Amino acid sequence: MHKKIGDQQNILEMCHMYLPQKAVIYLLDSRAQDYAAYFLNEENVKQVYVFETKNMHNKKIYHQLKKVTYIKPIWEKNRFMQLKNGKEVEILLEDPDMVHISEHMFAAGMLAGVSAILKTARPIVWIEQSLARETRITNWMYEHQYVLQQKVDHHAIYVCQEKQKNELSEMIGQNQKQDLEEKKRLEQNILELVEISKKQMEQAHAVLNEKFIQQEKALTKAIEQQALLKKAHQKECDRLKRTFDEKITALGAQHAQALAEQNKRAQQLQSELHQSKDMVQLISDALNAEKAVNYDLNKRLFDLLDEELPILQDLDRCSHEQDKEIKKLQTENKKLARKLAVMTEKYHRLNKTKVIKLMRRYWYFKNRRRLRKKREEN
Repeated sequence: MHKKIGDQQNILEMCHMYLPQKAVIYLLDSRAQDYAAYFLNEENVKQVYVFETKNMHNKKIYHQLKKVTYIKPIWEKNRFMQLKNGKEVEILLEDPDMVHISEHMFAAGMLAGVSAILKTARPIVWIEQSLARETRITNWMYEHQYVLQQKVDHHAIYVCQEKQKNELSEMIGQNQKQDLEEKKRLEQNILELVEISKKQMEQAHAVLNEKFIQQEKALTKAIEQQALLKKAHQKECDRLKRTFDEKITALGAQHAQALAEQNKRAQQLQSELHQSKDMVQLISDALNAEKAVNYDLNKRLFDLLDEELPILQDLDRCSHEQDKEIKKLQTENKKLARKLAVMTEKYHRLNKTKVIKLMRRYWYFKNRRRLRKKREEN
């Protein structure tokens, strides 16, 4: 709080100069409640009303200050509620001598209820205004017959024109008791002040017009820059879209080529598998035939064993050689069977890879799109 008060010390001192005795102050935004402690240190302040913009009951230590009253406004019905013993009670507010309006109220469009206060009580108005809303705030205050009195950075003090005229009238009435020369001097000073005020208002109006023209130029320039940025953005989007389409086309061609190679490789593997199966069948047939021949030979050997022993011995030797050849053929058969199992496993493993699955899905997707296009064309 002390940092915020220190930053706004000049404007607070100016507000104190304009405050009357037993002044009543409205802080229309609870974000500015830090100013309440400063005003309560002044002897001429009677009451400070803080209008809550959010439900902030019992959340700040300023609720403990005696002359600070927190109000929940209902601007649509012109009603003001206060929290007492946990319940909201409607109260009547005293007319303000000074009203503080934050920039947040202008941004949120919460000035409908403030207009009624300005028209009835005619208080001094302290406004926080930014450069972007300065013209709008000045016009709004002029509609309510208020003129700029002081300005420090983004803070401004406005005074009602009628109030200024009433003060001048009272001053003239009191000075009527003095001599005629002093009266003329006062009137002349008043006229000079009026002329100075008119010149200041004209200068302020000229400055505001100049600022308005500059803002219009800046807005036009910003709109042009936005249009240029929009065109550049559209060009970049088109370029990215073309690049994306080209990459998708190239990727589709690569996928189609990889799929064709994969299908060709699968066909080769199937052909080799069929050839291996045929070879195994031939070997099996040969073994069966060999067994049948051996059986016949053995039977004949038993019949001719006594008569043709030399021949049987020769046949026995031939049988041993045939057994060796059969063992060789069985060994070769096992090797071929193992090769067939390895090739089958490789084929299934290759068929279950993510690339093959992705290519298969892409191929099915392409086929569906081609068939859909043909149906649409038909």
